[in-house]
Amino acid sequence: MAQARAEYLLAVRRNRGYADPEVSSPPRVENLNGNFTGYTRTTTVTDPFVGPACPAGATCKQLAVRVDEGGRARAEISFVLVDY
Repeated sequence: MAQARAEYLLAVRRNRGYADPEVSSPPRVENLNGNFTGYTRTTTVTDPFVGPACPAGATCKQLAVRVDEGGRARAEISFVLVDY
């Protein structure tokens, strides 16, 4: 579930751009349903992001996707988007 959301966000960046609201918005919390009832997926954006993963002279933002079940972390993925 975390990987699926991360891949979706990477596709949004590629197809609609670095400034698209989907990859620039405040935290997004999804209460999943169906086979995933009881799971919560949270996407957070740190913008701007400054750190060793951001190349010198570039503008970066870090996205993190976390999946919880019953308040316990089950998966987390974070990655950096770069706008040259």
